Amino acid sequence: MATLKIYNGSSWDVAIAKTYNGSAWEDQMKYYNGSAWVELYPTLETSMNTSNSINFRTFTSPCYSAISFNADGNEWGANNAGSLNVNRGVWLDSGTAAECFIEYTVNSGSLNWLGWSGRKVMSTTRTAGVFRASPDGVQQANVTFRIYDAISGGNLLDTVTVIISAEYSSGA
Repeated sequence: MATLKIYNGSSWDVAIAKTYNGSAWEDQMKYYNGSAWVELYPTLETSMNTSNSINFRTFTSPCYSAISFNADGNEWGANNAGSLNVNRGVWLDSGTAAECFIEYTVNSGSLNWLGWSGRKVMSTTRTAGVFRASPDGVQQANVTFRIYDAISGGNLLDTVTVIISAEYSSGA
């Protein structure tokens, strides 16, 4: 890729293109397409929720707990019944999910509900979790998720380690 440079009178400096958005200058080059301002070189930014635990407990079997990275850029947790309805915020700040690829490493414990293997494109929702049924006890996994900008190699965009835990107790 070519780098735009400007001669300052004694040496060449890298030019930083800025666009005025109506109230402030932005460090992004944009062009007007006739109806809206569009990034010339769009950026890809992610920010997974750094809350390091997803814990659920139930007295009805089984108990579920999971994390889901949706293709629309939202991050969800599964409640104890297995429904992905606990909003954890947005993982995709700019760009598209099709430009992002996710993989994980189980550091301890094990995922026994959903999951995948290898690095996968995030234009499809990716969910990993645990469940616990009878007998009483806890199913837990310490998992590190990593998002890249390529299916192999590429730049690491974001990483987060979470503990996913599901506890079942018969109440006895």
